[in-house]
Amino acid sequence: MNVLILVSLFCGGLAFLALELFLPGAILGAIGALMLLAAVSLTFVYEGPLAGGAALLGSCGAGAAFVKLGVDRLALRKHLAHGTGTSDRSHLIGMVGEAISPLRPGGIAKVGGLRVDVVTAGEHVDSGTPVEVVAVAGSRIEVRKKA
Repeated sequence: MNVLILVSLFCGGLAFLALELFLPGAILGAIGALMLLAAVSLTFVYEGPLAGGAALLGSCGAGAAFVKLGVDRLALRKHLAHGTGTSDRSHLIGMVGEAISPLRPGGIAKVGGLRVDVVTAGEHVDSGTPVEVVAVAGSRIEVRKKA
């Protein structure tokens, strides 16, 4: 059997296994594993035990190289960050700012140099009106018209 066919089977199997990392679904991985198995088996049959052993060691070495090079970096992380999704804005309570957009009842205001999404208790506030932060709950910042 032509050595080029065996090398093509071997390299094709490695390529399919590498594609499996980016396109999971087990089909490409199974095809790649079968191609590697066929390449190693045919090398034993047609080229002898020395070449077959070399192909077997080569396939094991390629697998070890994938693991050693950190292929698991491509997978999702096992642990996710435990931080909260919103920043603490409780320091804004009592601060006075200005409504940038009309608040009906939600809109945008500039408070403490920050541009933040705010809501009122239901009242309509025109843009440019001074507002005071009265409550902060998570990402919800409640304001009222400054008297």
